[in-house]
Amino acid sequence: MSFGQEKIELIVATFIEFFVSLYGFFVLRGKKRAASDSISFVALLVAFFFETLFLYLRGISINHCPITNFLETMVFLSWALLLLYFIIGSAYRMSILGFFTAPAACFINIIGLILRPDSPKILPELGWMLELHAAFSILAYAIFAIAALAALIYLLEEKELKTHKLSPLFFWFPPIGDLSYIQKRVLLVGLLLLTAGLMGGLLISPKSTWDWVKISWSIAVWLFYLYLVFCCFFSHSRMKRLSLLSIGGFLFIFLTFWGINYFSQMHKF
Repeated sequence: MSFGQEKIELIVATFIEFFVSLYGFFVLRGKKRAASDSISFVALLVAFFFETLFLYLRGISINHCPITNFLETMVFLSWALLLLYFIIGSAYRMSILGFFTAPAACFINIIGLILRPDSPKILPELGWMLELHAAFSILAYAIFAIAALAALIYLLEEKELKTHKLSPLFFWFPPIGDLSYIQKRVLLVGLLLLTAGLMGGLLISPKSTWDWVKISWSIAVWLFYLYLVFCCFFSHSRMKRLSLLSIGGFLFIFLTFWGINYFSQMHKF
């Protein structure tokens, strides 16, 4: 298979995610859940299959882990986001998370498809260690994304509880304590993965080739999430404030990631 022919799988996955997003918009306005839960879960499972197929075929095409350019990185982020939804949503019976994950994954794929030309990139000869460094970092960003989605659901639920004006959406909310627990745990896991990715990148690259633009940005992100995790476990900060910071932190990553990599030398897309 030549480079780029596997995009049909990605387009199919994106359309499915768009369908689930529209479906969720209407479903969340009602109280019926059982059939809606199954439909959205199965649809996202199919989308996940097609994204997995895209990444697999692209990996064979380039003979690398498929995170070598902007499109591949965005798809890997979207793929990881869906994977985390299946794990967390199933563990906590949080079907509403799927209706928030679907538009996020769809949007990430669309951004990847339209913002950068999909061209192959020659990687430095650092082998699997470089790929592991990149994969850990992107998985960390996906975890921060799922934490931000959980934070958004938390803020919506808290608002309804405080105002005592319960919309149909309220009947889809999980216990608010579960949302607090999920945010704290996933932020900790995300920080650990980001630490592993950052340290791995520094260890495998000679100091003379260190990319200070990307390193400075990564350290700033790491310090922010270190502060957030510290507040979660060792301070009495209000969960509302932490939720707002979690959302803001991921938005900062997403809005600046492409620009940082554009000006970066080693990570340039």
